[in-house]
Order: sequence, then structure tokens, then C-alpha cells
Amino acid sequence: MKGNKAASVSRGSRRWGVELDLHDFCESEVRLGHTPERRDEIGAVLDEVIAASGVTAKQVESLRGRLHWFESFAFGRVANGAVKTLGNLSMRGTRQVDLKPREMKDLRSLRERVLQAPPLQLTPACLFGLGNFY
Repeated sequence: MKGNKAASVSRGSRRWGVELDLHDFCESEVRLGHTPERRDEIGAVLDEVIAASGVTAKQVESLRGRLHWFESFAFGRVANGAVKTLGNLSMRGTRQVDLKPREMKDLRSLRERVLQAPPLQLTPACLFGLGNFY
């Protein structure tokens, strides 16, 4: 690739809040995950919402989109139910939503997921449906 938007890729590359780790490429393994900065940023927003026991419509829409992207590496399966909770909150049609205990539990779960989720490991076994993504 050439031009001012071309990104050079080394054994460890970081772009747009995503890390591509090619250190074990010769052993047929590539890892793809989020940068610590991205994790901390989303974690801080979740901390704010949890501390307030409430969320604004704008916050919930932003969080839903960001967590959908975050979870896309796990193909939406790991935290799907908790992300769906955010979608349900956004559909309430109010500016401010006071969170119920179940919703608080889901947000705490999302926070832990964001801060602790390992990167996606891509190996040849993944091509045949034999890999363990998480």
C-alpha cells in the first residue's frame, strides 16, 4: 500500500485502538485485540455510568456502538446479552434512565469484559472451525 494513509505493519502494530500482534506469525499464530488505552477509555465511561446508577440516552447509544465494535472480535457471542441490555435501554425513549439491578449487573459484566478480554488468537485451526476464539 502506498500514500499518506498507508500504514506500515511491523510485528506489533497499533492503529485505531486495535493491536495486531505478529510476533508468533512464523508459528502460525496472530493475535488481534484492543489497545490498553481503548480498554481504559471504555472502562472509565462504564465506571461513570455504574457510579451514577443511571445513563443518558446519548451515553447509552455511544456505549452500545463502542461495545458492539469491541465485541466484534468475539463475533458478538461473549457479551451479547449485556450489549443487548444497552440496546434495550436506548429504546426507552427518555433522556435519563435509572438503572435496575439486572442492568447494573450487565454493565459491571461489560466493564470486566472490556478490562480483561484476551486478544483474539487466529491460527490455522480457526480456518476449519476447530479454534478456540476465547
